[in-house]
Amino acid sequence: MSWCTIESDPGVFTELMQQMQVKGVQVEELYSLDLDALKQLSPVYGLIFLFKWRPGELDTRPTVPDSAAPDVFFASQVISNACATQAIISILLNASNRIDIGPELSTLRDFTRDFPPELKGLAINNSEAIRAAHNSFSRPEAIVAAEEARAAEKDDDVYHFISYVPINGVLYELDGLKPGPIRLGEIPDSGGASGGGPGGEAGTEGKTDVKVEGGVGGGGGGGKEGSGKEEDDMAWLRMVQPVIQQRIEKYAESEIRFNLMAVVRNRKEALEERLGELRERKGAVVGEMERRGGGGGEGGMEVDGGDGGKDMRALEAELADIEMQMAHVQDSIAGEEEKYRRWRTENIRRKHNYIPFLFNFLKILAEKKQLRPLIERARQSA
Repeated sequence: MSWCTIESDPGVFTELMQQMQVKGVQVEELYSLDLDALKQLSPVYGLIFLFKWRPGELDTRPTVPDSAAPDVFFASQVISNACATQAIISILLNASNRIDIGPELSTLRDFTRDFPPELKGLAINNSEAIRAAHNSFSRPEAIVAAEEARAAEKDDDVYHFISYVPINGVLYELDGLKPGPIRLGEIPDSGGASGGGPGGEAGTEGKTDVKVEGGVGGGGGGGKEGSGKEEDDMAWLRMVQPVIQQRIEKYAESEIRFNLMAVVRNRKEALEERLGELRERKGAVVGEMERRGGGGGEGGMEVDGGDGGKDMRALEAELADIEMQMAHVQDSIAGEEEKYRRWRTENIRRKHNYIPFLFNFLKILAEKKQLRPLIERARQSA
């Protein structure tokens, strides 16, 4: 069975990962390479870049032999129409120590651990579960046989997906049409913490390195925004920024159709975790206010005695700040829920076969002798 062409859309890719039983991850479309915007999505597990493929284009950059990069999952592209799915799988398997990739991809990772790139590509092709998830987004065709029989023509636009992933402190470009991964260099100040290669098990790492959308921070006690993990994230994103920009500029004179997407942690889960932290902080502040309010002092106010404690005014200000952050996070959660509802609706429409309805609608118009006048009117207005 062949692999169909699927639409390049974050909602499609997010549901595709869910169907492959990957948990806690989603895809976000990026409209710029602005680092501040990328920081709001941290942790970013990898980037997917879509561009128009140019046959015969020369790329003299050396690739890394399979034996020299045993910690990198790299599969040759042996499947037509599946480069988007393969780009996603490349990111997921190379971040499997930070992501719960599920049983199907875990089995694929372990089974192909010592395979050369060509056999890894064939293993993806032979996975019924991955192919079924991919083909669930096929577009209904009125005449499938004719479409399948049609060969690609010279003037057809052919698009290709590649991945950028940090693995053990090194930034790689993964292009299934190349013989191996391209090593872009060591990530400055990463400490080897980014990524982890296909050998690691999914852990809790990806559940803690959270940066909440909108820059929601917090005073002391509970925020994780200043963690080294986020700094590792930004280090490789700063490094990949000029690489992608250079590729875009290379085609800028003749091509404007590019697409850049990021594989990130599920935003709603990250926001809900942050909301829980804020609730804990609020409870602690309210408890301290109740304790201090009943502790004596003029007008129920306890004055700072120089021991580093806070007076009631400082606690009230902190409480107001926490409540403002909670409101912001709750709004962001509502936005994520609305986005997922929109994605589900769009995917249902993508998968639905409207052809029988259209066929019968045109048939009824013809029976009522209304079809030909509509065709003539359309020709005149064209």
